[in-house]
Amino acid sequence: MPLDSTIRRATPSDATQVYAVMRQSRGEAFGGILPPPALDWEAEAPEGFHEFIQATIAHEEKAMLVAVSDGTVVGFAELIWQPKATDDFVEESDAELKAIHVRPADWNEGIGTKLLDEAVATLPPDVTGLSLCVLKENEQARAFYKRRGFEQTGTTTTTHAGDEFTEVVYYRPR
Repeated sequence: MPLDSTIRRATPSDATQVYAVMRQSRGEAFGGILPPPALDWEAEAPEGFHEFIQATIAHEEKAMLVAVSDGTVVGFAELIWQPKATDDFVEESDAELKAIHVRPADWNEGIGTKLLDEAVATLPPDVTGLSLCVLKENEQARAFYKRRGFEQTGTTTTTHAGDEFTEVVYYRPR
């Protein structure tokens, strides 16, 4: 049975729990893909992370959504639709899904799908599609997006702990 959760906009008080979800999810999903220094995050959210959450929440062309179950953040999605702030692979009329993370203990419970659906519903009406990128070796995430109608449109590169990695770019029209 899927985990009972609700999706809502993040608040500043969610920052610590969002950080914990991101730390756990990255460690599980990217272990064996990224070098250990890229996954060696502090146990507690640094002050800069709280500022990042505050800035994202306050920005008119960004959104952070959280999935909450029994008062605990179990997942989040971050998106942006400001053309000057999206990555180069995002068309001007599209938005970028920067991240979806779910606690590993709650994977395959429908939370990622609920977050994605609500992220699309959050976008302004003039946004025509959604782009994102995923580490090439992250087969689980790639399969997740393919099952939800995203198609590969190219590749890009990113750097983690000084090493360069290939990311696959996906797009889905709204």
